This record gives sequence, structure tokens and C-alpha cells, in this order.
Amino acid sequence: MPPEETVTGVNWVHGVRYEGVDPGLLDRLLPQLNLRYEDYTYVDLGAGKGRSLLLASRFPFRRVVGVEYAEALCATARDNLRRFARAEIRCGGIEVVHGDAGAFALPAGPLLIFMFNPFGEVVMRQVAENVGRAFAREPRDIVVAYFVPRHPRPWAQLAFLEEIRVNDAMTLFVTKSYRGCRANFSRV
Repeated sequence: MPPEETVTGVNWVHGVRYEGVDPGLLDRLLPQLNLRYEDYTYVDLGAGKGRSLLLASRFPFRRVVGVEYAEALCATARDNLRRFARAEIRCGGIEVVHGDAGAFALPAGPLLIFMFNPFGEVVMRQVAENVGRAFAREPRDIVVAYFVPRHPRPWAQLAFLEEIRVNDAMTLFVTKSYRGCRANFSRV
């Protein structure tokens, strides 16, 4: 957990130790979701150094956005994005936002929200409530890919979402209108 002076927002006390996502997890998950990528914005809450952003940028998402509260990790993520091979980028644009995930204004349109054990239950509740408000304003497909799901209760309480437990390491929460692949996530 970074010191208070280097983070945005009041939720820094609820942060968890940074750990990078295994690239193989996303490489296996994203194709199985059967999304029409160009309609979706990929949002990584707790983006860290940006590894998931780089991996997601290889798919034709409308946009890829990472939200990170630690200033130093944001700087590293932006540096990693600058170094990434432009030939591999297929998404419509990439952005790293230095901000508090609990207060982040979600973009319009269908969303794939990615989280890799980014924060504690207090912030997770704020994020889920934020997603609930965004869905009430604009009903749309939302897929939440929650790796290392230590605090799933706030998501399970959202009536418009359905839980798909993939394995002990990952749970998906999808809008009930979601038309993507629900079957056989056991290989992820």
C-alpha cells in the first residue's frame, strides 16, 4: 500500500499490495467472453503498472481505460504504454487515469470491468454501488471479471447481475441481458 501522499482520494487505507496479473489469464479469458469488442470499453480498476491494459489493447475494444490511485504506478503504466509496440495495439485508444476507483465516472456504453484483487471491501462496495448507479442511468451490458474474488458480496447484491463462478481464482458478474458465452469457463 503506497503512502498517503502519493495517492488520489481517501480510500488509500483500503488498498492492497500490488501484484501484476498473469498474462495467460487474460489471454484465455478475453476470447471466451465472446464479446463484440468494438462496442465495449475495457476498464481496469486498480490498473497498477498497466499489464492488463497492454493485454487488452491487443483486442479491438472501443477504448481501454486503467484507473489507479497510486501516482507512481500510474507513471509506470503510462511509461509501459509508451514502450508497447504500436503494431500490437488494436483498440480505439488507451488511457491511464490517476484516480480513486470508488469515485470513477464510468464511461457510457457496454463495459468489461476487470479487477485483480485491487482493494478491500470498503472500496469494493463503493465500486459496486457506482456500477449500480451507472446501470440505472444507462442499462447496458456489463461484464465484471473479478480475479482473486475476496469481496464478491457487493456484486452479488446487485439484482441486475448474474454470478458465474469460473473457478476459485475468478468470478464473473454479468448483466442478465449479456449474450456472450456463459458456458465452460473452466479452462480459464
